[in-house]
Amino acid sequence: MPQTLTTESAVPVTAERFKRFYTPKEAAEYLGVGHSTLSIHRMNGTGPKWIKWGVNVRYDVQALDEWMAAHTVTPAPRAETTKRRVGRPRKTEGK
Repeated sequence: MPQTLTTESAVPVTAERFKRFYTPKEAAEYLGVGHSTLSIHRMNGTGPKWIKWGVNVRYDVQALDEWMAAHTVTPAPRAETTKRRVGRPRKTEGK
């Protein structure tokens, strides 16, 4: 059972919250993706940095944060355009 640290706030802080290295399932939960998605990123070399300890794979929390920051997208401001008409085209005279 993890040791619970007490703080002045009403929310207990557990020692697990301050782990530095995550298992693939913990890292996937931290990133908000499935563990199979993280595994595919690892195999393709497109995911966050990882560490191999024997047969175990671990992710450094700092590397996960850096990878998320590197993949953050800021949307460009939308150019003002004329209002587009939606629906059926109007009938033209003479046809």
